[in-house]
Amino acid sequence: MKAKFINENMSESSGDFYSHRPFGNAPGQERIDRENARKAARFDKSDFWWEVAREMDGELDDFELEEEGRSISIRQRNGDILDIQQSWRYDGSPTKPETTINGNELGRFAIWDDPADVAEDYMANKGYGGHTDADEIDESLNEGFATEEGRNLDRIAGWLGYDDLHEMLGDNPGLFEACVTWIDDTFGEQLAEEGILPEELERVGLYNTADDARRIMGEDE
Repeated sequence: MKAKFINENMSESSGDFYSHRPFGNAPGQERIDRENARKAARFDKSDFWWEVAREMDGELDDFELEEEGRSISIRQRNGDILDIQQSWRYDGSPTKPETTINGNELGRFAIWDDPADVAEDYMANKGYGGHTDADEIDESLNEGFATEEGRNLDRIAGWLGYDDLHEMLGDNPGLFEACVTWIDDTFGEQLAEEGILPEELERVGLYNTADDARRIMGEDE
């Protein structure tokens, strides 16, 4: 029997946060939705972006809340402008919008709760500042940024109603266990030689790796 695909409009919203899950709510999803709604409501206020601007040693030049996005302009003390465009019209969400900074498309980019973390993230990883040449900006844009495969996994998680893969893993124990088992089988030998205590490895579910670590530690004694 062929699965029925329900094509919902990704841009439809209800209240402060929206959901486009075609197959119903995952376990614990109401809690996740409440937390996302709380974050989205905070990010929709200029006060939050004033704090971000201060962390950048600047001031908020402009803030506009749109139907499915935000437009933010921050002026640094040296006169540089940081133009931030956030949208969840076609992909992303109010807490992880499709983001463009000074014309650089960054894809779905999570907004942290702490304004200091947001400022640091934008400045460190997104070519902010205007003091580098094109090659250095490209390198900065890619630093700490997910691989194409990672972005695809985040996109799949978004289709299932999650903000990102991290959230989906935390809400589905079977998926988490499958990932840990794969890591245990694939990287167990490498991790066992890192000197990590076997008890720590067992605590995160790497049982085979813990056994290998005990063997290696026993050989070293």
